[in-house]
Amino acid sequence: MIALLLLLSMVYVCGLYRLNQCAKHFTFYMWGALGMLLVSLLFIITFHWDIPLASLEANHTLEFAHQMGIRMKIIGQTIMLVATPEGWVGLRIGLECSTFVEATAFVALTAFYPAIQLRKRVQIAGLGILTLYIFNLIRLLIIVTLISQNGEGAYLLAHGILGRIFFFVGAVGLYTGTFTRLTLRHVHRNVTSLPAATNNVG
Repeated sequence: MIALLLLLSMVYVCGLYRLNQCAKHFTFYMWGALGMLLVSLLFIITFHWDIPLASLEANHTLEFAHQMGIRMKIIGQTIMLVATPEGWVGLRIGLECSTFVEATAFVALTAFYPAIQLRKRVQIAGLGILTLYIFNLIRLLIIVTLISQNGEGAYLLAHGILGRIFFFVGAVGLYTGTFTRLTLRHVHRNVTSLPAATNNVG
């Protein structure tokens, strides 16, 4: 598996170099962003890098849940036990629920976005990761709250519907707001830098 990862990484880097030499800007952006997302996720899955993040999210959820009067405890690193009227319900934070996919996609899109300086890209990526983390923490608290009050029967509503809709709307808002604003600024800068047109009258 490691050999395959190294091979894919080499193909990805060679593709970046070739597209950059050919000045195919849109293709370079798409190859760079999607390739970075794919390679990063393969490394994350192979080496289980999502577990430390999931553990951090579980502990933050536990702290806020206790402040809200919800009985919870953590087993291992990523399994949350929530007290309900029926007993304890276990919730596991996996790769899909850890914001790793969404955060990696945001970083990849930002890293190869043209016309902004590296320092600005780092700032945008950092704020995006933090925002997605907060969105996911709120989503987990929504799920934990509904299950603690209504039992395991509320799992589908809490996790599959309300929690998912909240995070989806938040993530889409972050993506569209960030990249739409960057694009509009880039277009505005290009337009204002053009020389004023002169019209002949008469």
